[in-house]
Amino acid sequence: GDLLAMDKSAKELRVGETVLRALAIMGRGGPANLHPLALRRVLADLDQVSLHSEAHALAFEAITAALYAGHKTGGGALGAGP
Repeated sequence: GDLLAMDKSAKELRVGETVLRALAIMGRGGPANLHPLALRRVLADLDQVSLHSEAHALAFEAITAALYAGHKTGGGALGAGP
């Protein structure tokens, strides 16, 4: 549903709609709490509508949050070793 609608708006280069749908998909938790496959689609769709730096910033936020969560729990949130 939501991901397909966002993909469609990005394919049709509707920037505003793509951004609003991406924000709705991420919700209050932002990119850090989004399923990795959904995050990948959000980033790809933002990139498709020429929001490259915004997609990059969201990817950085997600990676940083995952690393921080792994550090707090003592685990490797990204599959990295100790």
